[in-house]
Amino acid sequence: MRYSLLIVAVSRGRDIHRTALAALHAELASLLVGIDGRRVRKTVLSALASRTEVAMEPGLVAADDLRCAAQFSSGTGALF
Repeated sequence: MRYSLLIVAVSRGRDIHRTALAALHAELASLLVGIDGRRVRKTVLSALASRTEVAMEPGLVAADDLRCAAQFSSGTGALF
C-alpha cells in the first residue's frame, strides 16, 4: 500500500505498525471524501498550525492533529 507523505511523516521516528498507518490513512480519506483538493491542503495546514509546538516543529505532527483537522473540515467535529 502506498501512503501519503504526510502519513509517513507522522510515523517517522515513532513505533507505528503498518496496519495502524493503513487505518489512519483510510480514516482520513473517508473524512475527506467529497472535499476539493484546495480544502484538503488547507486541512493539512490547519493540522500543522493546531498546536504551537507543531507550528514551530512540523515533524511533531501527530495522528490526532490530522484527525481533528479532517473532522473539522468535513463538518463532523470541532477544531479544538
